[in-house]
Amino acid sequence: MDAAKKNEIQAHARAIAALLYEEADAEQVQTLAGIEDTVRAQLLKHVSPEIGVFLSKRAAARLEDAADFACILAVTHIPHFREAFETRIDVTKTPDGSQLIVSM
Repeated sequence: MDAAKKNEIQAHARAIAALLYEEADAEQVQTLAGIEDTVRAQLLKHVSPEIGVFLSKRAAARLEDAADFACILAVTHIPHFREAFETRIDVTKTPDGSQLIVSM
């Protein structure tokens, strides 16, 4: 990665950090462990799904013209990412075993 892209990522990361800091519990960001837990939770909740959806859409667009393109398979437990796909196979664990539901 070139220096310009690294600088751009750093600038965006600082902006995201400022937004997430405003939403963080002040007591949780008093220790390094609390900061780490807060950062991890916020990234998983707010940032990772957006990156995953963006990359999946990019991959689908690239593959759209490929003759052998059949589908994109994504396994996730993140609702926001899962709901980005119109057609899904949802697996639900029940006492009687796993159930499959095809959503179109």
